[in-house]
Amino acid sequence: MVLSLIAMVPLQILLFTTVFTHLPAAGQRVDPGQFAKYAPVFMLGWLLMMALFLALQTQGMRWMLRDAKWSDFRIALLPKDG
Repeated sequence: MVLSLIAMVPLQILLFTTVFTHLPAAGQRVDPGQFAKYAPVFMLGWLLMMALFLALQTQGMRWMLRDAKWSDFRIALLPKDG
């Protein structure tokens, strides 16, 4: 979770500042075509952020489970031998 916060918070700040700088001022008429041309850029940015989030979560799990002792792992539904 810490890894995702370190990476995602700056990316979200960048995304939101980009969105809010392209919004029209209050009271101005909104042109739907203007938003339509930015939609693919924002979708690509969102997909990249999700891919980064997935990669960071995977790396965090690898670090967390690196020292786990898998020989002691037992499934509770199976009886113990001996």
